[in-house]
Amino acid sequence: MAENYWSHRISRRNALRGAALGSAGLAGAVLIGCGGDDDAGVTDASGGGGGGGGSTATATAAATSAPTTAPEPKSGGTFKSFSAYDIDSFDNHTSPTYKTFSMNTYTHSRLVRYKVGVDGADATGEVEGDLAESFEQTDDTTVIFKLRKGLPWDQRSPTNGRDLDSEDVIASWDRHRDGGAYRSVLANEVEPSAPIVSMEAPDANTVVMKLARPDSLTLPIMAYYLSGLWILPKEAAQGGYDPQSEVRGNGPFILDSHTPSVEFKMVKNPDWWGGPDHPRFDAIDLPIIEDVAQREAQFRAGNIYLNGPNPAAFPQIVKEVEGTELFTGPATFAGASMGYNFIPESGFTDLRVRQATSMTQDRDTFANIFLGVDDYAEVGLNLTPKWNTPVSPGYGPFYLDPKGPDFGPGALNLFHNIPEAVKLLSAAGYDDSNPFEFDLIWPGTRYGSEWPTAMETLQSMASDAGIKINLVPIDYTTEWILKTEKNSEGLRTGGGYFRSYTQFEGPTNKSAAMMNPSGGRSTTGEWLSTFYTSGGPNNQVGHNFPELDAMVVKARGTSGFEGQVEQYHAIQRYMMENVVVQPFYPRAEGTGIKWNGLVGPGDTKAWGGTALGNFNHINELIPGWSLAEPLV
Repeated sequence: MAENYWSHRISRRNALRGAALGSAGLAGAVLIGCGGDDDAGVTDASGGGGGGGGSTATATAAATSAPTTAPEPKSGGTFKSFSAYDIDSFDNHTSPTYKTFSMNTYTHSRLVRYKVGVDGADATGEVEGDLAESFEQTDDTTVIFKLRKGLPWDQRSPTNGRDLDSEDVIASWDRHRDGGAYRSVLANEVEPSAPIVSMEAPDANTVVMKLARPDSLTLPIMAYYLSGLWILPKEAAQGGYDPQSEVRGNGPFILDSHTPSVEFKMVKNPDWWGGPDHPRFDAIDLPIIEDVAQREAQFRAGNIYLNGPNPAAFPQIVKEVEGTELFTGPATFAGASMGYNFIPESGFTDLRVRQATSMTQDRDTFANIFLGVDDYAEVGLNLTPKWNTPVSPGYGPFYLDPKGPDFGPGALNLFHNIPEAVKLLSAAGYDDSNPFEFDLIWPGTRYGSEWPTAMETLQSMASDAGIKINLVPIDYTTEWILKTEKNSEGLRTGGGYFRSYTQFEGPTNKSAAMMNPSGGRSTTGEWLSTFYTSGGPNNQVGHNFPELDAMVVKARGTSGFEGQVEQYHAIQRYMMENVVVQPFYPRAEGTGIKWNGLVGPGDTKAWGGTALGNFNHINELIPGWSLAEPLV
């Protein structure tokens, strides 16, 4: 009933009109506002965008929209892109917003960065040196970094082109630890579950990092654009310049100018360690264009070379605009989930109720309506949706496909099965005369204008099993996300609905659930630690699953790739057998659109999900892109 009802009542184009969907869809929208105050973004400052999620296979657009031969790359020229927002601060450490971090990925570097996938392969999450020329883990809790020599900072005062040294790293670590917006992710002094105890500099080119315990996530987290450790010159900590309003970096590009509300302009850094042939662009222009319709007009006119339009419009654009083409990348890391309240009066304390509620969700119908599978197929791009478990398909081998043979009995809780849902509800004491009813809470259109339609879809699907969902949109600032505190027992309290840690009631019902948008994280382990453990800053499970806490800790301490994969698969099985949360929304490949004279996007892959790799691609991929003539 649900599939027929929604397939006939709303077409994809009607559902998505004016909404940020397409292959980005809710998968992209959920990237906003899920960490500090606003920790990850859907629209990339370099023209990138959130991607859907599912297969990591590469696909191509229709022959009519693709060039017959690949243009030859060349050095020089200006990459015309855009920024969907202005920023209030350039300070990588103290700013809580993804906007600052995404902009500074042009101009700054880390000790380590992610390796890119080449020859069509996806990135794996492995790291390599960035400012560190090499690094070695000498025992379970010691990592030694050897810095690149002769690597100059910005030529402008106060850095004046002096070389990077270990004091820069130590000053950055101290500043991040003492006041960083995401310091609790890495700094053990701040959060006992975090890994890094100290960083010391025995000489000018060596940094020694000590860990509290063996932790396989430390280096990947340090490489992540959002929660990682960005290195600023020591003058930032010494008062030599104001890092909120000025930029002094040693990344691939230099901020040439920033006109508030108007534009950012970047120029090539000739002293970047990846040179002398990279970056290939001489400059990057980033006009600030918040309106998506205006970005589409500018893309169609050839004034933006990469992305910008609503992803739902990509298939139509490649039909209409000669010289444009689609490209794909892995699924996004992000994923929404329905988090239950676990107060004694809530029906969600009964596993059978959680199972039944999950079974009412027809995930394939969601894919057909919201991911644009048919629209992309019309232009020769065959997307392959996959269902989210509590882990996104964007995490590659760490994701366990519930349609595969190895998931186990918990997979059944993800399949659409109305008769079984009715049986489970009956066993729990609910029937037509006493239906199960709950409030579903979410912050209005904060995460995208399509969310009301998506919530209505869930409501209709649940009604097929006799479940009554009361839709409760609330205000983001005054009700959804508030400051949290710890009580005398060390448990977090307050924080509005988003950080209530399962201890909340609905406005009209004791049984309630929240639709939690969850921004991507550096690794499967950081994702699980952040959203699904009792100590996680964006905890959706409260203190109700101590076994899950223990499993995540064990996985973080596991060395070896295969061993980690096995541990994270086991966690997904456990979470779905117990329906710890209800994963929401399928994923398909991240999609992008570009003019075919822009060479590079889609050819190599960055870690981070989406067609480009979230914001990690700015530092890791853009220096290798180039322009061919004619572009437009």
